Amino acid sequence: MINYRVRDYLDAALGRGGRIVIVSGEGDGPGTVEPYNGRRTISAIMTRLRSERAGGDRWAHALIETRDPGMLAGYAVRWAGTNALADSDIPGQS
Repeated sequence: MINYRVRDYLDAALGRGGRIVIVSGEGDGPGTVEPYNGRRTISAIMTRLRSERAGGDRWAHALIETRDPGMLAGYAVRWAGTNALADSDIPGQS
């Protein structure tokens, strides 16, 4: 279960319409980056992350562009479907 602070932050970031990408892979490799064009809800993104993980054989996380006021273009939070968020950026952003 996601705590209310993480849920509120993600709901606000998703509501601002920034880009979302899914990064997934196996082992220690860099993984594959692909745009996420599904529903912009926490539960839909969690479902996608679970399917990318293929029952534990792979890893996956979402990068959600926050569009927070005062932040640089491309700033994102890294979210793996847990109560933890980390600073990141959208790959390929100049």
